[in-house]
Amino acid sequence: GIIARLKANGVAGKVPVTGQDASIEGLQRVLAGTQCMTVYKNTNLEADLASKLAIAVIKGDKSAADALATKTVKDTTTSQDVKSALATPESISDGAGVKKVIDDGFQKASDVCTGAYAKLCTDAGIS
Repeated sequence: GIIARLKANGVAGKVPVTGQDASIEGLQRVLAGTQCMTVYKNTNLEADLASKLAIAVIKGDKSAADALATKTVKDTTTSQDVKSALATPESISDGAGVKKVIDDGFQKASDVCTGAYAKLCTDAGIS
């Protein structure tokens, strides 16, 4: 909605706008230059970490669990640090980043590279 309003006022791409979750529309706007960046969280990486951690816990393998849980997060109730396995979010701000999201299988080129965005995808090496 914000980018539509910015377009209507002739300032889309001139006012920094960011997004979350590397949505199809967000990736298209990054390609078009009307959105500075979107946050990409590779859910395959998160799922892989979660499954490995769960298996280690089920097996009672504390050393394997500790090797995966390399960071901590403060518990909001107890204020204690809790060991955590965290995947690092990525900033997607250009065609190469959009290509990475597609190459990872998070979004499909056939969904992102439609209409006016097809040439922008081709220019970014996305097929």
